[in-house]
Amino acid sequence: MKTARDQSGVAQPPGDEASPRVVYLQAPVVLGRVVELEGDRCVVEIGGQPRDAELDPSVDPALVEEAFTHGSRVVLDTTEGLVVVGTLTTQRTLAIDRDGRLEAKLSSLSLSVEDDLLLKSSGAFIRLKKHEAEIYANRILHRARGAVRLLGAVIKLN
Repeated sequence: MKTARDQSGVAQPPGDEASPRVVYLQAPVVLGRVVELEGDRCVVEIGGQPRDAELDPSVDPALVEEAFTHGSRVVLDTTEGLVVVGTLTTQRTLAIDRDGRLEAKLSSLSLSVEDDLLLKSSGAFIRLKKHEAEIYANRILHRARGAVRLLGAVIKLN
């Protein structure tokens, strides 16, 4: 039995010669690195070649900016132009589970906010606001192995 071959030399099953085929000159999804970023447009290097691309509206621009800063790859859809549809995650991230819990074991945590930081539970909160720190709860417990020092120009106790 003789097997037909297409133009690339790939063997085709008998009777399949007339079947329509989808032939991609380029894969519909490719990976690249952002080399320039400006608004919702960017220049992406794919296989060493710079190409203009746009960001899909569903993609957070800060995510692409982070990929640009760290040199990680972005995922591009080439079916209708060149569109950045996401980034390829290469590092662990903090994730919230389905029950709304966030758990992480860290060696260090640093948060920096411009105006207001609020840590809140059902009955208490800690708020940091510019030059002020506020702690509110029905009961505040402070434990120390050594002395407790309160420093301030004026200390007022109600």
